[in-house]
Amino acid sequence: MPLRRSIELHDGDLLVHFERNHEFNRELRRLTRATDLRFDWGARAYRLGVAAARSPEVCHNLREFAIRHQLTFGRTAARLLGAFVTRNSIQRIQAELSVIEEKRHRGRSLPDLAADGGLELMERLAYRATQLQAMLTWPAFGTRPSECDLVSPGCVIQVRFSDGARQTVIISAVDISGYDRFSPFQQAGRAAAVSRVGQGWLLEKGRGSVQIVAITD
Repeated sequence: MPLRRSIELHDGDLLVHFERNHEFNRELRRLTRATDLRFDWGARAYRLGVAAARSPEVCHNLREFAIRHQLTFGRTAARLLGAFVTRNSIQRIQAELSVIEEKRHRGRSLPDLAADGGLELMERLAYRATQLQAMLTWPAFGTRPSECDLVSPGCVIQVRFSDGARQTVIISAVDISGYDRFSPFQQAGRAAAVSRVGQGWLLEKGRGSVQIVAITD
């Protein structure tokens, strides 16, 4: 019987259906900081209390773990961890993928791609494309689950800066027509990806702070 690879919510616990070995044990402990992590032989899964999902960073880490190791999500776990897409977010993810592929195609034709960090950028874009393709396989909902206040793939984020200015953005590695963006390769995008409504962070070089005030579909 093939091993199931998924993250599910069952009886108040998160079950990570994955191979048991010391390396994955250490990785999951580091990513979740869970003191109750254990391998459930009956379920053939790592089990940890759902309280771990109170941390947006842990939710983000589990999403990244799923991408790296090609895990799927059960629909209930997806709602809890922000590991889902919607009709609208799918369109934005596909638009980002399309622009990335155009940039990678043009980059491959350049005579000296390594110049000015071009090779590093192409590698980053290739990994971002892998992430986006994995996200498109996650559970799909017609609209954003109302109980989820986490930043999730392709969502629209409303932020407020410490000077009172507001901005509506998406997290995208490339410019998408009609949207301002935070890059996942820069501090603002990395911070937003591990946040929920009400959370904020300091901007670099003493430029104040920013707070997420709403997340919409």
